[in-house]
Amino acid sequence: MRPGVYDAKFKVNGVSQKGVAIVRDDMVRGFDDRFLYFIGAAAGMAPRREFTVRYSTIECIGFRFRVLSDAPGCFALAGDTINPPSIEIVIQASWVQNLP
Repeated sequence: MRPGVYDAKFKVNGVSQKGVAIVRDDMVRGFDDRFLYFIGAAAGMAPRREFTVRYSTIECIGFRFRVLSDAPGCFALAGDTINPPSIEIVIQASWVQNLP
């Protein structure tokens, strides 16, 4: 994923909201009207094998994410929890600008 600021759509358990995502150092940070999101490699795990996802006040360790698309200027990710509670998140984003 190209580092920068993205116009994003976050879908959590089927409910979509528009928001903003920032990609830096293979981590995605973002927000919409409902939640703040942080998606990055779990501590001590090999990159892209297991992720930590934080949204709102909930932290889910052991999230399986897959890249749906990673074209220049856009990306889409989808993932779900390995353990309860069952949560599904889809992120679709289009690049807007470089980071300052």
